[in-house]
Amino acid sequence: SPSWLVPSETSAVAVIGTATQPTMFDFGPEAGDPDLPSIVNGMTAIGAVHGNPLASGLWAVAPSEVGPTPAGGGAAGSVSFDLVTLSKAFDPAVSSPATDLWQGSLATVGALSLVTVQPGQTATIPVTITPSGPKGTVVSGTLYVDQLVVGSTAIVNDINFSDPAPTEPNANELVGLPYQYTIG
Repeated sequence: SPSWLVPSETSAVAVIGTATQPTMFDFGPEAGDPDLPSIVNGMTAIGAVHGNPLASGLWAVAPSEVGPTPAGGGAAGSVSFDLVTLSKAFDPAVSSPATDLWQGSLATVGALSLVTVQPGQTATIPVTITPSGPKGTVVSGTLYVDQLVVGSTAIVNDINFSDPAPTEPNANELVGLPYQYTIG
């Protein structure tokens, strides 16, 4: 099934499937609910959901042909999907040697350079802000720190949380750090 990496701070997801025959699909986050149905309109199926925020991580689509179909299955066909999100913008002035997984959902980032913090430990994540624009411009935003869960258990504040789908990564937003600067 097709899947996409949906970043944190996303408030809407829309999926559009165009097929060579009538199709429908279920969609939602791979690691849990909601499991949402599409609306069928001939050779196009559309699904959309709004929330504040929606679940981040992998979202998948499970297409199927609109029935009834004969006992051996329906005629062969094809379907293509597009997913669009309404998410907060990334500040292009902010960079870090640690990979931003969510920016990686928009462009190929190559190998991930993640910071691993074990229980009871701390870590420093360097962040560089390289402003550009007219002198005197005030820029503000929020720097989000997220936890990537890969495997069966996440540990947050000494509490173990079982991952509902141990083979599928998901993420949790831990904190949002507001920032503001004036271009000098």
